[in-house]
Amino acid sequence: MVICPVMTVNKKLFFILVLMTLLTTIISCKERIVYYICPNGDQVTNSSLCFTNNDEQEKSVIIGEPSNYYLFNGTDNLVTNTFHLKEGLTQFRFLYLGDNDFFVDIKNVDTGISSNILSELGRYDGKRILTIKEGNYLLIIKAGVRKSGDPAPWLVSIRQ
Repeated sequence: MVICPVMTVNKKLFFILVLMTLLTTIISCKERIVYYICPNGDQVTNSSLCFTNNDEQEKSVIIGEPSNYYLFNGTDNLVTNTFHLKEGLTQFRFLYLGDNDFFVDIKNVDTGISSNILSELGRYDGKRILTIKEGNYLLIIKAGVRKSGDPAPWLVSIRQ
């Protein structure tokens, strides 16, 4: 297993991330590759290629084959880097451990059209299956906090 040394991850969220990755690998019986998305948008397979002067900066991590399986996680609002989706049915899986609002919008960067795919209040663990047109997309994630005021971990996976 490859662990991104430059990403800050809540221990529970990390455990869930590892568990989801293992289950996905077992179910699909395919080799998984870890892709690191650097702040400049480069997609690399070695996190050391992402190092900048600010190693504390969080970076998105994608696990799986490009255009097949994407995994994003965090503890705050985030606009992801762009990723490519093929036309067809697409499963979005969400996990949110906060007590406030959790919104996820998908934006087709080719057309500029945005759509809300999830609006939930409080903890959420579920999925949505949507028909997607081929193109380049990004997610806009708005995550609240816990009642304690601590950041609330979230995870979004995309599978085609």
